[in-house]
Amino acid sequence: MPFVLSIIGAIGAVIFVSLIFGVKGRVVIFNGILGGLGWMVYKLISNSGHSMFLASYLAALCIAFLAQIGARIFKTPATVFFIPSFFPLVPGTLIFEATVSFIMENGDTTLSNLINALLISAGIALAIVTIESIFTIYNTIKRSFKKKVNN
Repeated sequence: MPFVLSIIGAIGAVIFVSLIFGVKGRVVIFNGILGGLGWMVYKLISNSGHSMFLASYLAALCIAFLAQIGARIFKTPATVFFIPSFFPLVPGTLIFEATVSFIMENGDTTLSNLINALLISAGIALAIVTIESIFTIYNTIKRSFKKKVNN
């Protein structure tokens, strides 16, 4: 599938998932942009020969960072942005293929697909933890600085 078409597909998928989850207003469009951007980063990095883990980690970093920014702009919890926007990155196809290969008793393919799915999932989870930690540290420093200035 051509690169641009896959990004448009990711944007559309994220918008529809956002609508299914009851997200309203401009947040739906923002989620679509996040999902498309995350997919674009993933495809650019994975197509350049880097690992699936690195591609999913960097794509998820972009999504998680912008979701935190969106949460502050729209005064909405970050999970409203996380859940739909990560849909294009979730390794559902790999898990399905691992299940099929397991049923067909093809152990090598099963193991390969499961490892890749776990690496992608770990990249997404690690990116969320990284960004959450950075924003927590930033907010803590900001609050302590405000206390010192006010005293």
